Amino acid sequence: MERYNSRVIDEMGKVVLPGDIRHKLGLNESDKLQLTSIATVVIAIKTKDEPVADSPICVLDDLGRIELPRCIRQKHGWQTKNKLAVYNTDNIIILKLDERQIQ
Repeated sequence: MERYNSRVIDEMGKVVLPGDIRHKLGLNESDKLQLTSIATVVIAIKTKDEPVADSPICVLDDLGRIELPRCIRQKHGWQTKNKLAVYNTDNIIILKLDERQIQ
């Protein structure tokens, strides 16, 4: 698994996915990512399907951002200006609260 720099959640609940990850996974503008919340992490997988129950879909915008649904942010206690660590492995992206900001 590779680690990338932290990304900040903006006022709209969006987070920028690092360009290296987008390139490595072949992600382009308007691609859909299915989000699954497991324990303390959110897993994002590229999909063309409709969402499965409790697995929302987000769309990659032209700036490489995805909007994290409010239900996921609330479940994890993620707020504006929180930093998320972004990891990738094979065909998935893993988002987790950056432990360096936890005291």
